[in-house]
Amino acid sequence: MTLENAIVTAGGTGNHLLVPHGIGGNGYGNRANVFTLVYDVLLPAPRQWHAFYQTDLGNIADAEYFIRPTNDAIGITGLVYSSQPVTRDRWHRLALVMDLTGDGFARAYLDGELFFTHNKPALDSRWSLDPANVLMFADNNDENQPLAVAMVATFSKALDASEIADLGGPGINVIPAETNAPPTVAAASPPAEVVAGEWTALSFDVADADGDAVQIQVDWGDGRISDWTTFAAAGSSLTLSHAWMFDFPVTLWARARDANGETTAWQPVADFDVVHQPTPGSEDGLKVMAYNVWNNFANNTAVNETAGWLRGENADIIAFQELVNMDALTFSDYALAWGHPHAVVEREAGMSLGLTSRFPISDVVRHTDGLNRPILQARTNGIDVFVLHNVPYNRAQRLADLAVISPAIEAVLAGGGPVLVLGDFNAHSQADAAFLANQTELLASLPADHLNNGDFDFDVMNGYLALGLVDASDTPGPGNITYPSLILPNLRPEAIRAWRAERIDYILGDPATAAGTTISYPRDAMLDFTSDHYPVVALITGTAGPGDDDYQAWAAGFPGLADAAPMADPDGDGIPNILEYILGGNPTVPGSANLPVAGAVDGGGLVFSFVRRAASKNAADQMFQHTTDLVTWTDVPVPATSAGIVEITPEAPSAGLETVTITLPPAAAPDGRVFARLQAFPK
Repeated sequence: MTLENAIVTAGGTGNHLLVPHGIGGNGYGNRANVFTLVYDVLLPAPRQWHAFYQTDLGNIADAEYFIRPTNDAIGITGLVYSSQPVTRDRWHRLALVMDLTGDGFARAYLDGELFFTHNKPALDSRWSLDPANVLMFADNNDENQPLAVAMVATFSKALDASEIADLGGPGINVIPAETNAPPTVAAASPPAEVVAGEWTALSFDVADADGDAVQIQVDWGDGRISDWTTFAAAGSSLTLSHAWMFDFPVTLWARARDANGETTAWQPVADFDVVHQPTPGSEDGLKVMAYNVWNNFANNTAVNETAGWLRGENADIIAFQELVNMDALTFSDYALAWGHPHAVVEREAGMSLGLTSRFPISDVVRHTDGLNRPILQARTNGIDVFVLHNVPYNRAQRLADLAVISPAIEAVLAGGGPVLVLGDFNAHSQADAAFLANQTELLASLPADHLNNGDFDFDVMNGYLALGLVDASDTPGPGNITYPSLILPNLRPEAIRAWRAERIDYILGDPATAAGTTISYPRDAMLDFTSDHYPVVALITGTAGPGDDDYQAWAAGFPGLADAAPMADPDGDGIPNILEYILGGNPTVPGSANLPVAGAVDGGGLVFSFVRRAASKNAADQMFQHTTDLVTWTDVPVPATSAGIVEITPEAPSAGLETVTITLPPAAAPDGRVFARLQAFPK
């Protein structure tokens, strides 16, 4: 048999064929572990070494598959050579079918029939392919002598016996004459802009003229590329979600692959802007979070995922541990993605601590002298916050750091000001003693320096409580576990996680703050893979509410505010900023929904009511005015508590809100008509 367009390869280390296959990582590995290589080859009569494929793209290692000159067997020692020889001096169609997954195989087919079953290599071993390319007929020491080649084909799947039989023998087209149509992908109604930090769902329409199933891969335009999706029917849509971190224009790229392995080139599918927007913060009180983000957001792989989750949480203040080499500017950009315009890091080199807030951060102190681990102190929303990350596995060093930082904490407590001490304490609480009594395997796994005479150590946490701090958590283990998550492969089995479970992250507060605090331990599925710790959340109620007594802190929560002066009206809705603040409005968006509403009462009187921030009375004098002729106005001061015709009742105390009701007698509106307005003047 003579095949047309055949070539004869050249031997030597510098001669090979580079084949871009584009299979990508598959089989649950980082390399191509499931594939089929097909060759139409003629092996010359003189017995020599001939190499078929090489996975080392630098060609400095041995090839992965040969025909051996001593007995014309095919394979390699690691796979085992075939028990039968291949006939030389004739054309063959050789198909190598590889599935390196757990129950996979390595098979050689010759001319449409199973020729030999080799030993299966391990996942991501040398026999797996680089995700993009493979070298054909290459070897590092000249064991790639010439042979005639008429065709080479790659498949992104392990062809089965019937598919191999359909390929037939040498010279038959691997792809039928009616060529496989490429798939297509297009973004369906992409947005004009998306909000940084928010999970945005985008829909992609896929099509294929042959009706083949299609999968896609998306380049998000921020340096991140999605995994290949599962296959979807041609003519359907695939939805993927992504969270962008920074404020910039984005071009989205995508490519498609059909069930036959036909892969399109990358193509732009959408353009839009990513914009920063502040979050409203918690509506139920002041929401504070402590989160150890494991070596800078899981080695920088989970920044977007973490930001997307944090933005949805609407926390007001977040303390971070295990930031690594985090410069202040980058951290500030990160904070904007979850809606916080204020951020500070303890240091920019090495392992660090961080604090972000919806409110201005001031009085920053970086405690380092005499400490084994630095502690970050700062003030935000009127609260002194201490962020710490204690030394792991060394009780003595934790106690030493407690002794150093205690005077600073005691000074704040003595001044009566609210204080929070939070972070990864790497210590156990006596409140968890009943749970820990059953964690015998955990105890046995911990080093002696971590323990107190061979038992769990409670002295560190007891020492912080002895300062006058309170742990408001009333969730017993295992409901309060903060470590470990599923991100560490060796701890993923449930049986291991159960005995390894412990609480080592805390939010402690002064007695008054803790009295109105509820502690929770989020367990969203995403958190399993964003850090090795789970966060701790404190919802602080029974106070005036987040930022209520500080107009400037409230205004700072709107980074896009064009003019933050109290009497300014940057959104042009006729409501000055100070009234927006009192009534819970948004100074950047025109609206009147929060203005006082009027209604009639029995006997001909009128009633006006509105909801205000309870503590706004500390920031502004408020005046209700009414008239019947728009010339002469009657003033009704709005006091701190009910007085005269003004009644003030709680609306949502946990959120710091109250309802103001003003009842005008019939004489104030003799013809049933009255005009009214609310004014405010900063104190």
